[in-house]
Amino acid sequence: MDAGSAGQTCSMCALELDSRATRCPRCGQQVWASGPAAPAADLTGAVTPPEVPAPGIPTPGRTVQRSQLPVAQPAPIAPESPFPPAGVATPSATTGPSAGSPTSSVAPVDLGTRFLANLVDSVFLFVVFMVLAIVITVLSQVSNVLGLLGQLVFMLIGLGYYALGIGRGGATIGKRIMGVSVVDLGSHQPIGVGRALGRYIGLGLMALPCYLGYISFFTDKSGYNRAFHDQIVSSVAIAAPKESFGQAARHYLDAVRGG
Repeated sequence: MDAGSAGQTCSMCALELDSRATRCPRCGQQVWASGPAAPAADLTGAVTPPEVPAPGIPTPGRTVQRSQLPVAQPAPIAPESPFPPAGVATPSATTGPSAGSPTSSVAPVDLGTRFLANLVDSVFLFVVFMVLAIVITVLSQVSNVLGLLGQLVFMLIGLGYYALGIGRGGATIGKRIMGVSVVDLGSHQPIGVGRALGRYIGLGLMALPCYLGYISFFTDKSGYNRAFHDQIVSSVAIAAPKESFGQAARHYLDAVRGG
């Protein structure tokens, strides 16, 4: 630096500066080119760096363009955890219901209740058949043909009572009174007239020979006592609300009529 241009010294780092310099190029200390002497640096404290505005924030009094304004960033979205929240149970390969078995959403019915339901149905049909027997006897005295037709109706009523009641409504009158419903194993809906008829025939076959087929009630491992007649049509007997005789008869007829 030539003698003509030297005129002051940085009070911070003692660097010789040009007389026109306003800031030390080495340490950044502000100096004055002319006028009173630059104030002495405060050696007892830290040097306060010059205030620099944050990026994207305009200086007061300065006109900025829209493109220079800061853009709000969306809050980060936490990644979805592959694990369920605490306290939420999920089915597993060992504890969840297996395919082709009743689910835990329906309650089973004990064999005693199912036996009483069949007993109520037997008593009800006995009364109906006694009335029909009297009618058939009278018709046989009039004509043999009418007697044969009466016997055919006798058989159809027995089959239709179970097939229509269970197939369309899931229960006969006796089952409704005792709180038993026969439904599809997977959907828990009525099984239909055809499958209900097959279930009834299967129950009859279980009595041959010597009622040995009834052992299948106790060999079933599902916990729902699904015997042979339930297994061949994929049905299951579950618990249902109990009804009075009047309610059971009315609901039975509504189901048979498709109402």
